[in-house]
Amino acid sequence: VNGFDAPNAPEIDDFVINGEDGGSETFFISEEQLESLLASDSGINLLLQANRNITIQDLSDNALSFSSGFDSISFAADADKNGVGSVIMNDTNDEIITSGANLDISGVTLQLGKLLLSDPFGFDESGNLNLLASDQISVGSIDTNASSAFGGSSTPVGTGGNVTINAQNQITTGDIVRWGRCFYSQRQSSTNNWHHFYTE
Repeated sequence: VNGFDAPNAPEIDDFVINGEDGGSETFFISEEQLESLLASDSGINLLLQANRNITIQDLSDNALSFSSGFDSISFAADADKNGVGSVIMNDTNDEIITSGANLDISGVTLQLGKLLLSDPFGFDESGNLNLLASDQISVGSIDTNASSAFGGSSTPVGTGGNVTINAQNQITTGDIVRWGRCFYSQRQSSTNNWHHFYTE
């Protein structure tokens, strides 16, 4: 939900909400509670799973922005595979930002806004995106750009994230942008001048 307060906040402290948590009750997790989660160790995976729908309400700041450090972030609706359960963003102008983490979203139908998987500082590899639906997928723009910055070399190491979209029926997407870029610097020893370049 938009904002901070939500009744099921403690359930996300272990980075996992399973489809069986809470039985048939509806869970409410706030945007700011998700954004405040910190992956203190590498390899932390965040899982949000539901037997029915996962709904992201209209966000006042237009973005669900996760902190950097997660290995993967997953939204999995229809966890019990009974054919009922979709992932829905109520405002498709809103954006999910993974800060470099992989993003996996699955359900019967996916109705998504914009997805940004790049590292916020632009110096790391972008996450990979995997969208899977047993019916149809509608998604806005997808950005898995990556770049790296270092001195003295012209070998690009930034790798754009892979984008995989699978659905039994219709797939509709906005722009998909994926590339790697390298920023590097070289110093001319005779003049002590630095030269900066971009390669793509």
